[in-house]
Order: sequence, then structure tokens, then C-alpha cells
Amino acid sequence: MKKILLLAAFIVMVANVSVAQQNVLIESADSTRNVADSVKLNEITIISNNRILTKTGGTIVAKVNNTELSSAGTGRDVLKHIPGIKVTDDAYEVTGKGNTEIYIDSHKVNSVSEIDRLESKNINRVEVIRQPGSEYGANVMGVIRIITNNMTTKKMSVDGMSRNSYGRNFSNCEKLSIDYKPGKLSLGGMLYYSLDHDKRIMEPLYDINTTDILKVKANTDIIDKGNTAYFQATAGYEFDKNNSIGVLYEYGYSPDFSMKENSSYCAIRNGISTGLTEENYITKIKNADHLINVYYIGHINNWKVNFNSDIVASYEKTDQNGLDGKDIIIETNAKNFSNLYAEKLNFSHNILGGEIKFGGDVSFISRRSRFRNPQNILPESDNKIHESREGAFTEYSITAGSIGVNAGLRYEHTDNKYWDSGILIQQQSRTYNDWLPTLSVDFPIGVIHSSVSYTVKKNRPSFNRLQSNLNYNNSYIYEGGNPLLIAETDKNAEWDLSYKWIVLQLSYKYAKNFIDFDGRSYDKNPDVAIFSITNYNHAQFANASLYLSPVIKCWSPVFGIDFTKPFFTAMNKGESKKMDNPTFNFTFNNSLTVFKNCIVNLDMNYNTGGDYGPCHSDPFQTISFGIRKSFLKKSLDVQLQMNDIFVCHNDYSLYSNKLVYSKSTIPDSRQALLTIRYTFNPQKSDRHVNHVSDEDINRIK
Repeated sequence: MKKILLLAAFIVMVANVSVAQQNVLIESADSTRNVADSVKLNEITIISNNRILTKTGGTIVAKVNNTELSSAGTGRDVLKHIPGIKVTDDAYEVTGKGNTEIYIDSHKVNSVSEIDRLESKNINRVEVIRQPGSEYGANVMGVIRIITNNMTTKKMSVDGMSRNSYGRNFSNCEKLSIDYKPGKLSLGGMLYYSLDHDKRIMEPLYDINTTDILKVKANTDIIDKGNTAYFQATAGYEFDKNNSIGVLYEYGYSPDFSMKENSSYCAIRNGISTGLTEENYITKIKNADHLINVYYIGHINNWKVNFNSDIVASYEKTDQNGLDGKDIIIETNAKNFSNLYAEKLNFSHNILGGEIKFGGDVSFISRRSRFRNPQNILPESDNKIHESREGAFTEYSITAGSIGVNAGLRYEHTDNKYWDSGILIQQQSRTYNDWLPTLSVDFPIGVIHSSVSYTVKKNRPSFNRLQSNLNYNNSYIYEGGNPLLIAETDKNAEWDLSYKWIVLQLSYKYAKNFIDFDGRSYDKNPDVAIFSITNYNHAQFANASLYLSPVIKCWSPVFGIDFTKPFFTAMNKGESKKMDNPTFNFTFNNSLTVFKNCIVNLDMNYNTGGDYGPCHSDPFQTISFGIRKSFLKKSLDVQLQMNDIFVCHNDYSLYSNKLVYSKSTIPDSRQALLTIRYTFNPQKSDRHVNHVSDEDINRIK
């Protein structure tokens, strides 16, 4: 923590020195202009006459175009400076909301690598929706919308990017994208390749509840390595400014991802060690995904119409070998085949002084999973799931004076069928009929913008969580899903207040049939614990967040405090355990313009640790530093980044009746990255893709 405070003081000092050499940036609604040195004030001025941040209902709108954020680098660099967005190594989340969907224009982001492939200079604004309305699926808890600058000229835009990173190993990614708009036709294509190579060091401890006092201590090194190729092609045609059609095709292929695990562990039974055991595991994964989207956006007799259709096909093969020296301990093979067919049609129209929206969607998912283990250590399985869903929604919003109201209602009928080896299992087949209301009211409190909202959402388990096959971790620990899971129901209430660059958010969530970790017994061996997942009766969470994001001349800081107070009771080896320790998370991200087209970033995060469900995490902190410079009229960007300079340790414990699991991890997070990007005619083409069933696309992967 001392390191963070020292670096914070340093960045403030640098900002004070630098402002004497810089022009003052004054933010207007549409542009940024320089003010002559002769009219500068001597003191530091917080510029807030026209806000970069605005608030509409439960949505934070952050302006990017013509601000410091436009030269941040990538989409990831922009999002980590937006209040209310939590950025981790492999995910983006609306803070405190869980399952978050991300859109680039109307295109649903299916891989977070798309954010890294997006240039900050092509982003117009970012919208953070904390309480998604009835238009969004039942499983969507938060939404991030990235709106780009559309291509307005008949030019071809070519963008090339190369990123090389070095942590414990070397990784690399390359991207080439082309956008072209000859008249009313727009064409786009993208090729992306990445080599990922990292190493994690872990020290797990398993405390297993059995007839004896059994503890297993382990030391594990995991090396991940694999190649990924991605291809995207788009085509669209604008009949006029209100009517357009288009098609998108995506293909992702990972032929050789491997995870090599070198593990040594010893079991201590009733205080007596059984000796050290050395085991090696090699897991190889091969997968391929195809997606086709067709859309129409238009106006018919003053009605706005939006139609989308998706077809998704996905395949994954996983082979695992466990070795003790040269002898095979265990060999497994798993195959998953998934298909999705979905359509969605929405209408909207201005009526009675407000806007009404209504529409419906249908989807069908087929997933088959096969698991084989020749040694018969783990049970073999052949499962099939068919899920059909029909949804309909209506929503009405109206503004009277300074008060705005939005009310909506969504209905979803879901029929889920589960087969085991060709036999329909009624106990694991589910039918849901859900009515999901949403309500938000905007009103001022003096100069403060205020909004209150209430939503009901459903958190449906992914198909991986529903699978019945088990994975072998070691002689004492297996891992698997739970076919008996039912959907979680989340009731959310929130109060948001904002004034210029200050945002305060207060929220409460009641989660019925809460889904989280569970350690259960293995019926064939009482000494074995299974990492699994289960439904708890309920859990409650109270959240408060405060964000400050002023612009102080050439310095753009974002300071945030997030507080979470859980109310939950877990099981600890047969006894109840209160899991109600609160968590504070402090974020301090800084962007400083040191001279023309050169920006320095210093990002700091400190988490006090606390409880969430049956998990207790210890405190951790991260500090990252970067510098970016543009050349050739901003066509060439060079960025050097150092992530997690002091190496954050991730330590946590999971509690259950059968198993208490503790783990200390030294991740491969300290990395040096060099990114070089060149853009010819930097423009952005229109994209209107809006997938029918975004949460289902995520659930089958």
C-alpha cells in the first residue's frame, strides 16, 4: 500500500510540473481546442463546465472522441479509465453486476480479444448500463456499449497491429483489418493471430472432510501454450439513411492449446505424512467456432424495425493424460458439439409523448457431450441437452419536465430436455415460465442528477456447469459440473447520483437459488472430494461505489472506491460459517500528456480482500505503467507497457461441507508489452450486428 501512495504522490507532482508547459484543454460538447499560453491560469483548474461524463437513467455515458481517451491506445486502455467498469486480465464487467455483455456498435463481442483489437481513436463514446431493461435477455446483468466513429467518406481503411509481450514466456499477436465503403455498400474483413504462452505457480491446500483428518498439500506449475486464429468478414448495404441490411461471418480456430501441469503433493492423514507424490498432466484442447449473423435495420411507416438471425456451430475436443514417471495414471477424452439457431424482431415508435418498444425472440440450442476414461477411474458419460426458448417484451419510456420514467416487462418460456445415454431424464429436464419486470425513474435533486431502478433477472447456468462428467485433478480431487442446477433469480435495486465528474451508486441484490462453489463427496471413494457447483437458498449483497473523473489540464485521473457487503452463510466441514466480511476496492488510474502526442499512464489498484459467497480472498494490489507516442500524423502508434510491476499474489479460500480449499497463486501477470500499430486512412465502417441471443452464445462456449 505504501508503494501505491508514493507513486500517487509522484504522479500528482509530475502533473503540477507539466501543466506549466502545456495548453489548457477545454472540453466542449463536440471538440477540444487549445487556449493560448497568455490566457492560462496559474493554478490547476478542474475543467467541468461541459462534462466528459453524462448520466441518462442508469446509464453512464463517457465521451472518448476528442478527449485524452481517444489516444489511450486500445479499447482495453479506454475501458479501464471508465468509471463503473472492472477490467481484469481476461474479462470486463460492470462493477458489482456479474454477467456483462459488451457491444461494439450493435455487434455483440464474443471474445474479449476484440476489445484489444479496437483502436481508441475509432471510439466515439462508451455507455455503461447498470440496470439493463426488458429488451435484454433474462441473463444479462450489465451492458457495456462501445460506439465507434462511423466512416463518412468513400475510402478504404487498413489497420495493422503487432503486439509482443514477455512475462515468464514470450507471447505475440498480429492483426490486419480492412474496411471499405464504395457508395452505399460497406465491406470489412479482419485476420487475427495470437500465440499465448504463460506459466502459473500455485500452492493449493485441500482439507478433506472424511473419517480421518486428511489434508493434502501441493506445489503446482502450469504452463499454457496455444495458437489461435480468427477471421471476420462483414458486408452491408444502405438503401437510405434509415434502412440497411447486412451479414457477418466469424470463424475462430485453436488447433493446439495445451496445458502442462507438473505437480507434487503429499497427503497428511491423522498427522502422518504418506510421502511425496510426483505427477504430470498434459491437457490438449482443440476447438472451432462458426457464426453467421444476418440483420435488417429500418423504418416502416415511422416504426423503427430491427431484425437479427444467428446460426452458431461450435466444436471442442479435450484430451488429458496423467503420468507418474512414464506410467499412465489416467487418460480421458471429452468432446462437445453445440449448435444455436435464433431470431429476434423488435419494433419501436413514438407515441403519447414517449417511446414504446416491443418485440420477441426465439432460440434453439442443441449440445452433446461425450466423456471417455479407459481406466474406469472416472464415470463415462454421453449427455445431450435440447433447450428451446421463446421471449417477448414491451417497454415504455416518457419524460415529463425534469422527470423521466421507463417501465418494461419481459416474458420468457424455456423448455430444457436432458438425455443421458439416449434416455430422457425427467429430474434434470426443466421448464421455466418467467415474468421479469423493470422500472427506472430519473429525477433531479437540485443540481444532482438522480435515478432509481429495479430489475428482476435470471442467471441460467452455462452448459459446462450442467455437464455430468468429471475431470481428474489428482488422486484426491476431481472436478465436475452439476446437472441438477436450477436458474438463479436476481432482484436488483439501485440508486444512482451524479454531479459533473462525480458519480455515486448504491445498490442491493437478493439472489434466490444462488449459484456458487460446492465441494461434494465421491460415492466410490470417501477420501476423494469433487470440485463442483450448487444452488444455495439465497445470498444478499449491498454495494456502494464512488467515482471521481476530473480533467485537470493535461492530467486525466479516475479514482474509484467500490464497497461490497455480503450476507451469506457457507458450510465449513459440517458447521455453519458466516461469510459477511466486506470488501473495499480502490482504483486510481492516471493519464498524463507529457508533450505532444506522448501520453504516460500509471494505473493502481488495491483490494482489501473479503468474502463473496463461499469464497474468502486476501488483500492484493497491482501497479502498471505505460507510455505511448504517435508519429506520422497519428497514423503510427508505439506503446510500451509494464503490467503488474510488483507481481500480485492471488490468495483465497473456498468453504464447503466436504472440502475446504485454499490456494496461493503467483500469476504470470508481470509482463512487458510492445505494441506497434499503423493505420492507413483511419476510418471506421458501420456495423449494425445485434445478436439474437447473446447470453446463449456465451453459455454454449
